[in-house]
Amino acid sequence: MIETKIRGLWWAVFALLAFFLCAGAARAAYVQPLVDRAKVPLNGTWKFTKSTTLTGAGVTAYDDSAWESVTVPHTWNVVASYWNNNRIADASNSWYRTHFTVPSGDAGKQIYVNFEGVFQVADVYVNGQYLGQHRGGYTRFTFDATKAIVYGGDNVLAVMVSNMDCADCLPDQNVGGWKGYGGIYRKVSLIKTNKYQVSTTNFASSGVYVTPSNVSASSADVSIRTVVRNSDSVGKTFLVKNFVADAAENVVLFLQQWVWVNPNQSVSVTQTGTIPTPRLWGPADPYLYNVHANVWVDGAIADSVNERIGFRSYLLTTDDFVFNGASMKLRGVSKHQETETRATAVTDADLITDWDNLQDLGVNFVRLVHYPHAELEYKLADERGLLVWAENGHTGGGLPTANGDTINKEMVYQNFNHPSIVFWSAGNEANGIDATSHYATVIKAADASRPVVYASNWQRPSNLDFIFDNTYPGWYDGQGTIYDWITDGRRWISESGAGMVITNQNPDYFNFAHTVDRYEPEQFGQLANEVKFQDMFVSRPSHVPVFSNWVFRDMACNKYKGLINSKGLVTFSNYKKDIYYHFKSFAKSSRVIHVVGPHYFLRSANPSGQGDVKAYSNAPTLTLTVNGINKGALGNGSYKHPNGLVVNNAFLWRNVLSLGRNDIVVSDGNGASESTTVYYKGNGSTMPAEGSAKITSLASGNSANPAFYIRTPLKDQYPIYHDFDGTGDNTFDVVPSVLAGADGWIATKRQSDATKAASVSFTMVTTGDVYVMFSKQAGVPSWLTAAGFVNTGASGKWRDDALLLTDYQVYKKTVGGGTRVTLGGTAVDFLVVVK
Repeated sequence: MIETKIRGLWWAVFALLAFFLCAGAARAAYVQPLVDRAKVPLNGTWKFTKSTTLTGAGVTAYDDSAWESVTVPHTWNVVASYWNNNRIADASNSWYRTHFTVPSGDAGKQIYVNFEGVFQVADVYVNGQYLGQHRGGYTRFTFDATKAIVYGGDNVLAVMVSNMDCADCLPDQNVGGWKGYGGIYRKVSLIKTNKYQVSTTNFASSGVYVTPSNVSASSADVSIRTVVRNSDSVGKTFLVKNFVADAAENVVLFLQQWVWVNPNQSVSVTQTGTIPTPRLWGPADPYLYNVHANVWVDGAIADSVNERIGFRSYLLTTDDFVFNGASMKLRGVSKHQETETRATAVTDADLITDWDNLQDLGVNFVRLVHYPHAELEYKLADERGLLVWAENGHTGGGLPTANGDTINKEMVYQNFNHPSIVFWSAGNEANGIDATSHYATVIKAADASRPVVYASNWQRPSNLDFIFDNTYPGWYDGQGTIYDWITDGRRWISESGAGMVITNQNPDYFNFAHTVDRYEPEQFGQLANEVKFQDMFVSRPSHVPVFSNWVFRDMACNKYKGLINSKGLVTFSNYKKDIYYHFKSFAKSSRVIHVVGPHYFLRSANPSGQGDVKAYSNAPTLTLTVNGINKGALGNGSYKHPNGLVVNNAFLWRNVLSLGRNDIVVSDGNGASESTTVYYKGNGSTMPAEGSAKITSLASGNSANPAFYIRTPLKDQYPIYHDFDGTGDNTFDVVPSVLAGADGWIATKRQSDATKAASVSFTMVTTGDVYVMFSKQAGVPSWLTAAGFVNTGASGKWRDDALLLTDYQVYKKTVGGGTRVTLGGTAVDFLVVVK
């Protein structure tokens, strides 16, 4: 009786508070109540086995002791996975198992298992009880495990995963233009709630859907739809309270509504209100409000769910994108979710690094391709004020399916409240045109507040608000020259780019030579992109209201050398290519200065027999000095593209390099500068010796593979060899610390090519340490041990010519002054470093 009276008193207090809030009498601060809801991560160590035949591993007592121990998120595929007709190897019956406990004090609570992403079909068991199957590799899903849980004891979660073709998934194949890596590659959690709750299983969303409308600086209407669930055996009256609070938790709107909910049923409650003078969300001020959905039953609070929203208005017209009442040109990139080392099983830190780089680049728009991404990415976009295109995964040629409908609804409902999302995409380059048209209708039914768009390379589906174009002038169409991009005629650009491999270089900055997927020099990619950037940032920005460059980061794909799509502004390992800085110089107001090609460490002459220097900068003028000699100042706008177009923020000095070492500095005259050092060999195979070098009389045993002594620090991600023609694509990953402070290193062409394999000979000027870094072999090269070199214990990975990370070792010998050293001669990748 006393407890009932206390609950009744609290009920009255909250009703009175609600009255004052609704009357606008005060802006009370919201206080988060204590509720049963909790999210418990199940990441960490799991047991795993890859299989195409195994069944029965869902039972509790199954012996998994011989399985591999892995950390979830996890994928059993790697970037180097063999491609077979544009796909990676399949495994239909791979299994994951883990143990967890639920305290006995949680008895009576609802227990759910939540998966953020499993590629691509998952069958889930808890303690041998089958919970269900989810089909689709990129959306979240939740199963109710309450009846299977052992409270106060051990529980076993088992998941069978298949990455086989899935005809009713999106995409409906495994996959063409990118890789679908099998596994539990995103986070797994337990969700605990009261039996009276905001629904946890409504498309695995938060159960709260907020729709702002009529948004302006003076007011904003808001509709909040809350899905509540009664998991009890008797019907109950729910009181649904929604608080909208500013970032400081001052309540600006309070809504409440009573609703009857039958046992084991869910009910949708919609409430509306108006917020005066909202602080608008946008790139300049990504201000977020909090929405707190509370559920009260029998006079006590049962559940609370928190969401964040932003108030903004936008409109696509026939010739513009209008945001918060003003014209805004969207300038961005397309982004995949994978990294070189973790594939799709990325960490939060990996994603945060990506979004840090996106902010550094200066984009205001990100197309998250080609599927729903991790929830964290949309949250980061909300917090950083970047507008987002969210895509459904439809890239195939099949007909629409019921499961395809579900995936589209999952995408929308799971990400409904993110203010960053301004476009829902019904697909990309999908030959299944009827499916695209159908899925567009499904998306609109789920959310009528956002436009539904599509990225096309020729298709024209129906039921869409806008069709964007994927266009690659000068790249796939075989043109000998690159024309003014405006000639292309298309205005709404979802993709455009060109391949750029940092180990492919051309000494002629105006040379159009390239071979798609075989030789993709940065110089051609720069020419292809410069005209686009000039048009959309300077010359005719209104011609292209929305632009997404393909792609932000290189990604796994059967293109260049059958492994990567090299059109990224950054490499697969996150090294910023030169063209990154040209884009940034337009997109950012802060000073940008970049000397093009610091990784192009050993340069040849152009056809005129000259060595040039190029820079990207938004400075009005730049001055170049080489080896302390002033080579002149150039004004911004002096650079002319070979097609005759003036391109801003690009500078080119002709015939300024000298044979040998060139210490380069470019400066804006106001304290901002950048420097680098490159070597120039002209058309020859030798360079003048540097008097202070620790070695002399360097010679190669193969005239087809000249050796050069380079006295610059070894740098992470830089090329190792000086082929620069697509035949020696070896690069460092992280340079081992044992090689820090080196005097120099000997650059050759790729040594693992039997036609180029060469010994290198040199004489030590003074006593010093000589290190040999080489790809790990079944046995250490005999020429290395015969010369008295010993293992330093340093090891790690660098990239071979196939672009794959492979193991290396480092051996060392202290060599006296005047001693002649000869190393190499067999076809193995190696590098000689002198300290």
